[in-house]
Amino acid sequence: MNDIPSKVKNFLNFVDGLPVKDKWVDEVRELISRIKKIEEEKVNYMTFQMKIAEERAEAEARGEAKGIKAAIAMAKDFSIGQSQVIEQLMKRFDLTHDQALAAVQANW
Repeated sequence: MNDIPSKVKNFLNFVDGLPVKDKWVDEVRELISRIKKIEEEKVNYMTFQMKIAEERAEAEARGEAKGIKAAIAMAKDFSIGQSQVIEQLMKRFDLTHDQALAAVQANW
């Protein structure tokens, strides 16, 4: 084991978790620390992106609900029949018949 260079011995000791004072091992330790930090930042960024996507979807759903409610109110004001409103909601908001019917019943 005496023919193993000291840098290699020091590195192996570092890998085993032993305290090592070596400039090269310090550089490796610093590099590992930076890589871990980058990975943490990636996870934080991905979490942030997921949160933004969730909030965007919620905002879109709220906006669509407001649009449906407004369309029903306008149709009611113009004395358009419920069956025609249901048909248009299905067409314009890509709703099923049951979804459109429920929206009309809730907002008529």
